[in-house]
Amino acid sequence: THSVTSEPLQRGEVYLMGPDLRMRTDSRNDPIGRNVKASLSGTVEKNGVDTLSVREALAGKADVCIITDYRGKKVLSAYAPLAVKGLQWAILSEIDMEEAMAPTAALAKITAGLTVAIALLALILSLVVSGRIVSPIRRLTGWARQVRDGDLSLVEIKAPKNEIGVLNDSFRGAIKSLRAANAAIGRQTKLTSAINKVFREALTCETVEDVAKTALRVAEELTGSKFGFIGEINAAGLMDTIAINNPGWEACDIVVPDAKNFIKDMPLRGIDRSTLREGKSRIVNADQIGKHPDRVGMPQGHPPITCFLGVPFKREDKTVGMIGLANKEGGYSQEDQETIEMLSVAFYEAMLRKRMERQVQEQSILKTAHAELSDRMRGDLTTDALCRNIISYLCNRMEAPTGLMYLAGEDGTLRLASSYAHKHKKHLASEY
Repeated sequence: THSVTSEPLQRGEVYLMGPDLRMRTDSRNDPIGRNVKASLSGTVEKNGVDTLSVREALAGKADVCIITDYRGKKVLSAYAPLAVKGLQWAILSEIDMEEAMAPTAALAKITAGLTVAIALLALILSLVVSGRIVSPIRRLTGWARQVRDGDLSLVEIKAPKNEIGVLNDSFRGAIKSLRAANAAIGRQTKLTSAINKVFREALTCETVEDVAKTALRVAEELTGSKFGFIGEINAAGLMDTIAINNPGWEACDIVVPDAKNFIKDMPLRGIDRSTLREGKSRIVNADQIGKHPDRVGMPQGHPPITCFLGVPFKREDKTVGMIGLANKEGGYSQEDQETIEMLSVAFYEAMLRKRMERQVQEQSILKTAHAELSDRMRGDLTTDALCRNIISYLCNRMEAPTGLMYLAGEDGTLRLASSYAHKHKKHLASEY
């Protein structure tokens, strides 16, 4: 049995379920009662999960909905079936509704409180002043209504240099703060949506490369980049590119066979790959890129680079890969870097999960093939029959049109023992 521990996302949890409604990964929210060991040895009621999302996913359905989870809490649940040969599991990603809606609720409270306070203050002032201060108060009141309706644009009001002027300045400062808070919440919402999108689409991706392309596309959309790449450090300490979205290839004039040679076993140098060597993020904009000390030039046919943002992937404080983005109009900002740094953790986690999922699938396929081949080898078979069973099974399993099987004799000679869909020709030797 292969046990995989669910790593937490920025919020919420992701876990796998078996058809027996028991955990196949440890729960983040109930690590004692609903870990793999407790779930498999305990009861479904106390140690498993029997929710609408689990049953829908095990029935082969995928969706996102609001449910009551195993803790009795309302959660936003994304689920899908996870088919591994011989097994039917379910994968679920869930976050508490209270946590998911917290930024919206906080913004609503701030806006409502600010609107009420300003409206009350405007009403009090309107009762004790008159003449030249009535017009500014009316305009301030109208501005407060504008804010109440969700419009946070600034309004120019000519207020006297008295309490009304102080009120106008304070209100303007409050609106600026509220706009900044609203922008921060908007960025956080975009980040959460981007992370959810990557993990949601990763459920249907076939390979790690497909997951990397999805993550790269999301990063390009968030930053307004024209193209980019995702790379990993290989066993030789060089970089292998595992994802380049189509706009990057389309902008490249290098002959395709030659281009393939440039994306594998790349040394850790240049403006882009020095991100891996240094293990930290970097921004190189148009005013620096031509004279940057790490610049080594580009191969003929490579699209021109006007600006670059590189962010490393970290695993236990070790640099294992990176995402590189290029050619955003106007260049990259510190906000762009912080955004991709926060997303990079989720991006690499999604890639690792897909790689782990593929390994589980491959191990299951090998286990099944081993069992099937063992069945073909059972019984009191002659050497010829045994060899014939083996070569025919291997050819069918690997979809090979023909095959030959040789056995080594005591004298070291290889002799043809059996064949599949192969017609022996007399002039060809059958032993070597």
